[in-house]
Amino acid sequence: MKIATAANCQGSALRAMLRYHYDVDCVDSLSEHFDWSELKTLDGFVYQPKSLQPAMLAELTCPIASFPRIYGAAFAPMYKDRRGIIGSEPIRAIQDAGWTVDGACKLFRTLNIPFRLKERHESCMAIIRAQVDVCNVHISDIIDAKIHTERIFTTQNHPTAALMYPIFDRIVHVLGLGPWEPPFMDVSFSAGSNAVTPYETVELGLEWVDMAHLDLWWGSYENLIKEIYAGNIVQPVR
Repeated sequence: MKIATAANCQGSALRAMLRYHYDVDCVDSLSEHFDWSELKTLDGFVYQPKSLQPAMLAELTCPIASFPRIYGAAFAPMYKDRRGIIGSEPIRAIQDAGWTVDGACKLFRTLNIPFRLKERHESCMAIIRAQVDVCNVHISDIIDAKIHTERIFTTQNHPTAALMYPIFDRIVHVLGLGPWEPPFMDVSFSAGSNAVTPYETVELGLEWVDMAHLDLWWGSYENLIKEIYAGNIVQPVR
């Protein structure tokens, strides 16, 4: 059995899960090595709408599952990637208002910087819900059910197993792959590369926070604040 995907990095996670739970050959159709002449021989195809031209679907005769890109802009007030520091606008505003870097760090620790995480979350969910007509695997209800009690993102673009497995279950149902055995999952809230801070807890109404590593995470955010004050490249939240 051969299944292809057309998705962002979440497709990589999905292929790994398919290989783990089923005896299937999973390939990335976005890879330069993929042979598009094999489309009609596939046993299943999974894609995210923004990753694929609709005309490509016309060649498929197998079951097709489509799901939205999973993104949580409200998880982590700020973060740094190759583009710069994402979510830095509130810090820039404080700097422009004349606050010192030490003052900005104190404001951060006392939860007095308006990152508008609730607005960011609602914006992401609106984008996900808007794709209900172009995706046959819906995920907004899963996020709504889990966000307050389980850690569902490690970074803004990387959902945890607690979120991916319910989505995976719906995908394999569409593909007609049959039952699978859920693995043991460590859903402890201290797992993962990013801790959830009190900002998410307060602004999103979460029931949990990684208190054990809080000082470490405060320090990492304060380093980001210092970089912003030093003039590091900044980008707006998507």
